[in-house]
Amino acid sequence: MEYLGEWLKTILYMNVLLVIVESLVQKTKYESYVKFFSGILLMLCLMKPVVDWANAESLAGFSYLKNQWESERKLLPGSGEFRRVEEEMRENYEEAVKNQIVRMAQGFSFVVTETGIDWDRKREKVAKIFVCGRQKEDGSFQKEEFCEALAGYFDLEPEDVEIAAD
Repeated sequence: MEYLGEWLKTILYMNVLLVIVESLVQKTKYESYVKFFSGILLMLCLMKPVVDWANAESLAGFSYLKNQWESERKLLPGSGEFRRVEEEMRENYEEAVKNQIVRMAQGFSFVVTETGIDWDRKREKVAKIFVCGRQKEDGSFQKEEFCEALAGYFDLEPEDVEIAAD
């Protein structure tokens, strides 16, 4: 019932708007164009329930396909080949993350000797970062700034980044 009320309200508002616009352009060369387009707009407003119903049908089909995909995706992790490929990808990604940490540390006058990463397996992302190293002789190490830079880059909270400096 609420949908019907909203639909009728839309038609009423559209009619009021179109009457105002038509009265403003009355007896000008644009009057026929305005009437043509106002008729199209009014027809679109009248057809809205049909369009919404058709869209709901297509969304129901999409929902079915999405559910099928999710159920099949749940079966995949059970296969050994999938787990092997997933683990290999995670190791490659972890290596890339460690390399990125080393590159970022150079900008903060810090030499990384060891890195560690904890994974959030549900969200499939880095959950915590551990960095051990020492300050370069020629620079001053800004531990807090480095911690914030790592947290921002890897979408973590600053307390999820641990830095141990010698």
